[in-house]
Amino acid sequence: MKHSFYGDYMKKYIIYASGLTISLFTSILGAGTPIVSLPIETSVFTLPDSAPPDPTSRDYLNIEEKDTPNSNNFNGIQRPSLKNVTISAKTLILESKNLNQLYETYNNAKNIKNFTIYTETLIINSPLYLPSTNISIYAKNIDVGKNGSISVQPLDDSEEVGNTGYIGNNGKAGSDSGNFTMYIQKSMPFNANLNGGTVIRRSWYARKPS
Repeated sequence: MKHSFYGDYMKKYIIYASGLTISLFTSILGAGTPIVSLPIETSVFTLPDSAPPDPTSRDYLNIEEKDTPNSNNFNGIQRPSLKNVTISAKTLILESKNLNQLYETYNNAKNIKNFTIYTETLIINSPLYLPSTNISIYAKNIDVGKNGSISVQPLDDSEEVGNTGYIGNNGKAGSDSGNFTMYIQKSMPFNANLNGGTVIRRSWYARKPS
């Protein structure tokens, strides 16, 4: 006598669905084998009771410094290594005596090759001087106070003059300035002193994706 595969070996699948729970019972060769239902996995997300940190808080601040070998004169002297500094923040303030201490840390530093800022809003209320440094700013807004400015003019290392006489020799060549690049959405006019460098201003919406 022939047996039907669906009739004898696998008689019936019965699926019971109630809400989000599914139970599966299978009857094989006359013996039912239930599969135990697993409990529902539930995750609940709630907002914190406290207010978010102030946009200028150090909770949003990230600073990264990397040393890179150097074999050339930089700001008048031979320096074995130079720094690449990257700062990211929600709202970044560069001003004297600010609680973040960034101005005191980096202003007038003579060993920074590249200084890069990523922020929604950059506020500059004091004259920032980074001699020979390449400065790159990525920001939605830049707000510069009446005392704020940026200078990457190199240190004066060209004081050596030519020999005196009716026609003197050429003096020592000065150092190159750093470059100043801005990728911004909105900015007000402000003073930038490069003295030999290059200013590049681009809207961040105009950049093509790489």
